Amino acid sequence: MGRNDYEFLEVLGRGASGVCRKIKDKQGHIFVIKQIDLSFVAQEELDSAISESGLLSSLSHPNVIKFYEDYIDDEMLHIVMEYAPYGTLKQNLSTMPAALPEENAMWIFQNIINGLTYLHQKKILHRDLKSDNIFIGEQHIPKLGDFGVAKRLNTAQPMAVSVVGTPLYLSPELCNGQPYDAKSDVWACGVLLYEICSQGRLPFHAGNHGAVIKKILMGEYAPLPSRYSAFVQDLLGSCLRQVRIVVCCACWLTLPAQNPTERPSTEQMMSQLVNHTGTTTESSAKSQVRKQTEPCRSLTAW
Repeated sequence: MGRNDYEFLEVLGRGASGVCRKIKDKQGHIFVIKQIDLSFVAQEELDSAISESGLLSSLSHPNVIKFYEDYIDDEMLHIVMEYAPYGTLKQNLSTMPAALPEENAMWIFQNIINGLTYLHQKKILHRDLKSDNIFIGEQHIPKLGDFGVAKRLNTAQPMAVSVVGTPLYLSPELCNGQPYDAKSDVWACGVLLYEICSQGRLPFHAGNHGAVIKKILMGEYAPLPSRYSAFVQDLLGSCLRQVRIVVCCACWLTLPAQNPTERPSTEQMMSQLVNHTGTTTESSAKSQVRKQTEPCRSLTAW
């Protein structure tokens, strides 16, 4: 297929390397197309776009944005993907009039972990998990998207070293320039969980980049509201786990030390969530859909 097979509708977003538009095919189906101008992008941006397209084409999961096709037309790379009618998780959290009940917050988080577990089982690191990259699809199902900096690992390269991602979600090992693996995505999940339970507020926030990095390395964040159970508090703590080491016995001075291996895997978290909620994401989704009386663009529908 190509440009003539679609009707191009409104622009949904613009980035440094391209534009995302809403499009419609001749049968009336709605999609999103990411357009990258190949004549202006740097080689690094082009490699990122091609990598994203290749990764998306190999994925098929209800909690991952679906890839349909890609093509080049008039020096433009086009990537056609699933359309998420309810925007991003960030957009929804920013307009919430009240905090989410725990049941709903856990359902959102469980869907995110379900999608990330699938990626990690395929040896893929997302590397830029944030609420901007969680899209709300049909039936209000959260889906992981934007795989521009995702990386596929192999047995010969079990760790990654390139520093990528959004500063507010960076793991301590990324802040320190150390090699990292899937546990870095787990840290970002902890930041997402905090955000979901705090009406969009982030645990590590400051006026400048350096101050944010310091807070991340020191593990300084306000506790979640007391309305959330010990299970939620413990789950958050396991993702953002700190180990304190004594650096001066005489004065009992301690500093936080990061050990990514102490964080749970996504499979372990998924098991904990299923045991706690008593539902899989599929059965929970059906339950949530039954509660809805009409479509809504807010997470309060959940």
